[in-house]
Amino acid sequence: MKALFSGLLGAGLILATPTQAKLIVTDFYIPSVMLQMCESEIAQGKAGFCTGYVIAKWEELASGEEVCVPSDVEYEDMLSAVVRRFEWGSGWMKSGDTDLQVRVALREAWPCKR
Repeated sequence: MKALFSGLLGAGLILATPTQAKLIVTDFYIPSVMLQMCESEIAQGKAGFCTGYVIAKWEELASGEEVCVPSDVEYEDMLSAVVRRFEWGSGWMKSGDTDLQVRVALREAWPCKR
């Protein structure tokens, strides 16, 4: 009986496993691509990759006391600060590094008072 159950369980797992996994690739490191993702999330009112990325950068910077975001700030406020940075940027800032642009946007919007 155990052998039959194990066999059925194994067969079920094999059938439930996709035979071909598709990797979703995004060029998030390019500010213009990240800008589109952020704007889309704001328009839809849904969190996605951009929101997660910005929150992760905020947590990283906050842990090092590089940004001091008040408790009443919403995630959408952070996304808006990042979008403004991408839109207002020119030259290297539009084609530069997303990581740097997000860091600068958060630092400029919520600097820590020292």
